[in-house]
Amino acid sequence: MTLLELTAQVVGQSCDIEDILSCIPFLSKEASTRIWRHMKPARLRDLEILVMNAAPDTAVLDEFEQQWEAWTVADASVVFDGHESSRYFGNEGVFIGSSSLVPPRPFRALYWERVFRVMLATTTTTTTTTPMHLFQNVVYEVKVRGNELTTDSVGLLLALTTLHRVEIHHLIESSSFWTHASSLVQHSSTLRELCILHSKLSSLQPLLAALRARKHPILSMLEFVSITLRGSAFTDLVTLVDAHVVRGMRLTNSIPEDAASIFVPAVTSLDTVLVQHHDLNDLDMPPFCRTTRLSLGSNALSSVSFLSRCVHLVELDVSHNDLGDASISTLAASCLPQMPKLTKLFVFNC
Repeated sequence: MTLLELTAQVVGQSCDIEDILSCIPFLSKEASTRIWRHMKPARLRDLEILVMNAAPDTAVLDEFEQQWEAWTVADASVVFDGHESSRYFGNEGVFIGSSSLVPPRPFRALYWERVFRVMLATTTTTTTTTPMHLFQNVVYEVKVRGNELTTDSVGLLLALTTLHRVEIHHLIESSSFWTHASSLVQHSSTLRELCILHSKLSSLQPLLAALRARKHPILSMLEFVSITLRGSAFTDLVTLVDAHVVRGMRLTNSIPEDAASIFVPAVTSLDTVLVQHHDLNDLDMPPFCRTTRLSLGSNALSSVSFLSRCVHLVELDVSHNDLGDASISTLAASCLPQMPKLTKLFVFNC
């Protein structure tokens, strides 16, 4: 190890954070990047917070971001997806996104969101080994298994001041689960997007009650991805839409085949409607469609004449359907002239 490397190691691991902060203006990039590399993630995050609170230096923050990237890439347990970094995986099949957390996202967020997820999965009390202030203003999206929602984990989630999106997957319905999930939905003042994935639901009444009792801004997006709706869940879903407790909804492979063409027209009172991977060949729309963002990708559509009623659309996606030349001509000649506000149109692989 060179003398420069040894010095950087001692500074990064032992020197007071505020002393390092005061010396940043005098450090060369070569020296500073070596120091960041030798710091523990928690120490670097503490320093990053101080830099942001003092006088944000873009160049230094970029150096920090490069270190977060190095640590994130080195962690084989990090699974990237469309809501994480498009530096690794494209998202070409989804043209209208369900989340406002648009990729590529900062690696500092990806790193600390993963740390927070691991903490939720392994912590049994609200006493954590990682101070909560390190997660503030950097954790926006959290993914949890259904059985990881407990009184303690919900307490940690509610303590986040920038929690924007929660994804709950592989849940098993129980009174305990709904108690914790309802508490999160009702009391998180910053929560804007909720996604439930890969689960079976027999009722949505607890969720509907929590959304109705919520005193904070209503959710901008509620998503059901690969969900089996049983019992009264489908009826509850229609009731939820009529209750005006969410602004947008995404349903992917979740609507029963015999009900899909009935349900989709019912959600056109929402601002954003994203319905994918269903059989909607006989779909129709009501005369008054308020939707501004509509995705009907991968739904076996062969006709789109009903879209002439969607006069408020700003974004439209009909990709991966069976339209053919005739339906595309209908779209161009009869439907698009009725959409004066349309700015984005996706007709791919039709």
